[in-house]
Amino acid sequence: MLKSIFKKNFFNYIDNEKEWKNVIAYYYYTVYILSIYVLVLIILIPLAFVFDCLITFFNFNFWLCLFILITFGIILAFVFSKFYDKIPLLSKLDTLLYFNIYTKKGKAIKRQQFNIIKKNYYELYRLLSLQKAAGECYAVSYELLKLFKKGMIVFLAITDDNSSANENSNYHMHVLYVNNNDAFDTDFCLQIPYDLFISIYKAKIFKTFSFDDVKNLTFWEFRDKFHHQLVDFCRTNKIFLWTNCPVI
Repeated sequence: MLKSIFKKNFFNYIDNEKEWKNVIAYYYYTVYILSIYVLVLIILIPLAFVFDCLITFFNFNFWLCLFILITFGIILAFVFSKFYDKIPLLSKLDTLLYFNIYTKKGKAIKRQQFNIIKKNYYELYRLLSLQKAAGECYAVSYELLKLFKKGMIVFLAITDDNSSANENSNYHMHVLYVNNNDAFDTDFCLQIPYDLFISIYKAKIFKTFSFDDVKNLTFWEFRDKFHHQLVDFCRTNKIFLWTNCPVI
């Protein structure tokens, strides 16, 4: 319900020429608003309890109760602002909301499958839930394919607006885990239709790999098997490979 409240107002400000970035911005925007609501509730609920106790059990004057309530609220707000980053649940509230509202809502990796990741590969689940998988698309996509034994991983070049990172190219290499015609993108920890991703990013596909292609290989063996082909592909098409392996 809260998402629908803000959706109409938010889309008055977006630029339709940057569809994918607007989608991401909208997701983060709604999660940010939701996290504010949760924080307000965390403060208001104890305040309401204190106010009720003061009137019901101590029979305080209404204005005295209100004064105590305001004072307590200011102290509580100060404590939250001072120690916000040191309280794990609060400091990670927006990322956890994003993960549960958007990341888990998709077809490539369904909600039940995230429970499988959590049970069998908790470190990977932690990376995804805290949105720390950006820049790890290669390894994460490989691990997802090995874990689920279905779908595919796709190596592709996508348009890149960050010209300061690679001034000689408009593209950089990326890797997606694709299943059920949906793609899981590690950069934003979000799932979107695969064809839509290809269209928006004007992607150039290098290769796709199924589970049969990786089942007998370790990550490093898999990487080394076609790395030279990938480098040649990037050089030929003027594609920035990775920061630790620039080829142009």
